[in-house]
Amino acid sequence: MVGRVVQELIEEGKAQGLAQGLAGTLSELLEHHFGRLPRPVRRRIAVAAQPELHAWFTTALGARSLAEVFPDLDLE
Repeated sequence: MVGRVVQELIEEGKAQGLAQGLAGTLSELLEHHFGRLPRPVRRRIAVAAQPELHAWFTTALGARSLAEVFPDLDLE
């Protein structure tokens, strides 16, 4: 029982670490292409889960604007 809880905590920590790393990489990519990120984008990235971060990263690779990556945010 305790071993299972410990393993779950380890897996959760790994997932959080991967998400934090992906968030940092996504932020760097976006800043490189579009300049300083607006606060709403930074907040959205900071609280996102790994699948959402991955989707944004993939979109960002071919995006011509932040609005293409985050169409639900008012960035204009």
